Amino acid sequence: PGGGWTLLESGAVEITPGVFARRYLAQRDRTRVLFYTWYVSNGSVQGTTWAHRLEFGRSFFTGRSEGAMVRVLVSVDKSSVAERENSLLQFSRLWVKAVEEVLPK
Repeated sequence: PGGGWTLLESGAVEITPGVFARRYLAQRDRTRVLFYTWYVSNGSVQGTTWAHRLEFGRSFFTGRSEGAMVRVLVSVDKSSVAERENSLLQFSRLWVKAVEEVLPK
């Protein structure tokens, strides 16, 4: 976070079996957001920067170098974090499943 955002929580979340994302709760003024970040690189979903870099390094051997950082977020208030996180997790699971179906192996 930057631009006046304060990081309140950080950790990891398992989106689908074996697929992890970074989880953050941040605040600026009275606005709070909960967001997940992960990477899609060379046909696989990676939860960490290091795993993404390893996959990118493999591009020298495979000739493939596509990749993207994904961030999904929802606004929350103090009383709705758990409810909104459930929505965010469900959406992320659908997104990962859809992307894995269309990525070349």
